[in-house]
Amino acid sequence: MPVTYRVTVTNVGREPASNFWVDLYVNPRRPPNVNEPWNELARQGLAWFFDGTLQPGESVTLISFPRSTTNPFGYDPAVSSPTWNGRLPPGRNTIYVYVDSWNRNVSGDIRSPFGSIEEGNETNNRADITIVVLE
Repeated sequence: MPVTYRVTVTNVGREPASNFWVDLYVNPRRPPNVNEPWNELARQGLAWFFDGTLQPGESVTLISFPRSTTNPFGYDPAVSSPTWNGRLPPGRNTIYVYVDSWNRNVSGDIRSPFGSIEEGNETNNRADITIVVLE
């Protein structure tokens, strides 16, 4: 089944939020936690790097098409699933999205247990949905 993901990220905090990752996990082996990019838990996934700033109350909608000059809020193909074809397999599919998903240095060591942004509420960064695709 062809799908298009639209992920709306809203800054519900009191401070601006800048330069963070958003990961989408397709059928991960378990729910993700901070500092676990999609490719550590799932065979398919997408990642967006939001290189702007969201002021308190502002939102941005990311989309499941590659980032380009005409699609600045698309996913980053360099760190997303090379097998992403915009389709879900038949059956039950669990999709997770994690905002401010990770913050690691180039060697892979965890730099911060909070992701890129230390927030007053770290518990509202993950969402999930189950989609059943009929054959």
